[in-house]
Amino acid sequence: MKKTLEIFLIIAVIFTLGSCSKENPQKEGLIGIYYSEPDLTSIKGISVLKSLNQKWDDSVDYEGGTSGDWSGYIIAPASGNIEFYLSTNRKSKIKIDTDSTEIENENSGKTFVVKMGKGKSYPVNIVFYNPGEHEEIGWFNIEWSWSGQNKTNVPASNLFYTEEESRKLDFLRGVENKKLDRNDVIYVKGKKLVNVECKRL
Repeated sequence: MKKTLEIFLIIAVIFTLGSCSKENPQKEGLIGIYYSEPDLTSIKGISVLKSLNQKWDDSVDYEGGTSGDWSGYIIAPASGNIEFYLSTNRKSKIKIDTDSTEIENENSGKTFVVKMGKGKSYPVNIVFYNPGEHEEIGWFNIEWSWSGQNKTNVPASNLFYTEEESRKLDFLRGVENKKLDRNDVIYVKGKKLVNVECKRL
């Protein structure tokens, strides 16, 4: 009877872990919204960043006169103080856990430090404002360093978002996106909804 109970418990644990991973699997990168205007207005669609070294011009869909807002998680590469380097020729904001910084037209870059634990995940949010003509090049770079490691790019494998975060943006698939701005979207009990009172569609 004891052995049967142990087997049952093991199966139950495996089933539970499997269910959790299927319900909210992790996907590489950061997910967010791409806007047709440089001030987070006129939603164009869903965007996934798999690199924090971005160059936007008319050779890609992310041209000048646009903006973006992405969220997800970043996995710490080491324990201790991790130094982040943010540079851009436009305007950008980054928030990691409770630490944040903002930068505008600073090619030389700006640094800020976040205390992290190796392998732990921290919420991250990045906003990029890219004013200008469509053919003009806008860019931002986010790099990091820590004790024993010189400044380097943040690998895509250290960035992820969940299926739950992806589902929050499902509302975009049924809406005329260009009629929506960032302020027309509200959160209610963890779900993202369209606030039709702010803008009549």
